[in-house]
Amino acid sequence: MRYTTKKAILLVRVSTYAQDLEQQTIKVREAALKDGYLPENIIAIEETESGRKLKEDERLGLIRMKQCIENDSSIDCVYIYAS
Repeated sequence: MRYTTKKAILLVRVSTYAQDLEQQTIKVREAALKDGYLPENIIAIEETESGRKLKEDERLGLIRMKQCIENDSSIDCVYIYAS
């Protein structure tokens, strides 16, 4: 397997506490690892927030993701799991 020194963001969002945020993060992390990202180069952003009720500029996960991308030019991929 070929590994990359680039970084990836995992953006995982669930809309209720009944949904399993941790399990979804594991699935997305597995995809990033399979694609060659090293564990130390994976940034997980996890949020429980409404996808319908909040405007884009109110979604903490999206805000954090944008800040990471703006501040770190080595990020080249975003994996998303939203339910």
